[in-house]
Amino acid sequence: MKIINRKTHTIDFIFPIVLFFTFAILALMIMLFAADSYEDKAKTSVRNNSCSTAVLYVTEKIHANDSKGCISVGSFDGCQALIIKDNSEKGYVTYIYIADGALKELYAKSGSGATAASGIDIVDLKDFSSSKSDGIIHIQCTGNDGTTEKSNVLYRCD
Repeated sequence: MKIINRKTHTIDFIFPIVLFFTFAILALMIMLFAADSYEDKAKTSVRNNSCSTAVLYVTEKIHANDSKGCISVGSFDGCQALIIKDNSEKGYVTYIYIADGALKELYAKSGSGATAASGIDIVDLKDFSSSKSDGIIHIQCTGNDGTTEKSNVLYRCD
């Protein structure tokens, strides 16, 4: 029986360890870059969603209630508001307005004495305004980060 003497070198031990640590460091760097990129995308998404959500929400409310004499712009409890009257004979009104740093909606019986504080928060905003002219409702909102979005909504019935 022949015994084989195998010579071991230091490189046989060091090479796999260096290769492992190189792989680990590269994997960590990739994870850090990916986390940074994800954080930027998440911040951009939140920033874009506040104004976009508000404009789309109000646009859909206008389209859903597009009946003769139902949509107007006025004031509610000291706030400039988009006022949408219910088409039924029960006399309910939806107010969409900005108060306490948020776009709010309140659905209440007309003349019920409801206040702006009673509304439900839709999305946080710095400013919201609406105006009406020639069958078009102009909507403008400003997010808490200062971004502004505008929309012109054509409605059929006036």
